[in-house]
Amino acid sequence: MTLRFEIGNQIRDAVRSNGQADDEPDDTSEGYAIVRLDEQSIAHFVRLAASTTALEEDQRALFYRQRNGRILFATNAFFFQEGQAERYEAARYGRFRVNEEGEPLLVGLHD
Repeated sequence: MTLRFEIGNQIRDAVRSNGQADDEPDDTSEGYAIVRLDEQSIAHFVRLAASTTALEEDQRALFYRQRNGRILFATNAFFFQEGQAERYEAARYGRFRVNEEGEPLLVGLHD
């Protein structure tokens, strides 16, 4: 199952507003998206950053790459046993562990 993230749309919009044109043929960039966790541990986009320094206690840095207009994280797919798609297709949230480099690892899907 290919995953899409709403936060990826917000990151792409922020990258574009920082001066990268939509029609650049090799629109490659990378950096960190700073997110704030709410009381339910749901991440909300705050800003872009070049490093993981100067984070507040409730903020996390997620490493992203932009390739061909798509924002990519370490995880862009979820693999499950054949015949189980119906179980996961209604999921609205992913649960992640994020390492010290800001790379998220998907550990579950939730609705």
